[in-house]
Amino acid sequence: WSLNGVQVCTATQNPLAAFNGASCTVDASALNGRTDVLVQFAPRPPRSATIAVLTASKSPSAISEAFSLQVSLAGTGPAGTVDVRRISAAGVQVICPKVPVLFGRAACDVPLNARPVGFNIYQVYYAGDAANKEVFTTIRHAVGTAPSSITLSMEPRTPLRGQTVLLT
Repeated sequence: WSLNGVQVCTATQNPLAAFNGASCTVDASALNGRTDVLVQFAPRPPRSATIAVLTASKSPSAISEAFSLQVSLAGTGPAGTVDVRRISAAGVQVICPKVPVLFGRAACDVPLNARPVGFNIYQVYYAGDAANKEVFTTIRHAVGTAPSSITLSMEPRTPLRGQTVLLT
């Protein structure tokens, strides 16, 4: 295992042990002919629990309205990336892969093809890091249809020919 980027391996009576990713190797020249050397791996430090909160910038929203999902992670300085997914009967769609976590936060602008009309389930997945456990959480978000009518008002209400009007 590694600690702060340094591979760790310990050997009794021998500080010159090395870890190559698969095994612990002891420098035989440092053993002075001894054959009773115990090679052991130090246990990985425990990772802290991670809490993830997923929120939408606008809820509910209309199909034509853009919105984003914000992720907040709490733990021991969570770092790395998160994947934001849409879960449906058709399967899982990763809509924002490998979003960087900065200061425990990440954001995903939900693409138009990932916000159909109806209730949508969005999920954030954090794989964890050396200090934090993996975590995922979901949110249910409603997307409605676009408005079926538009109301306009005009100022002035009775304009003269050639006069500028304001539509709101």
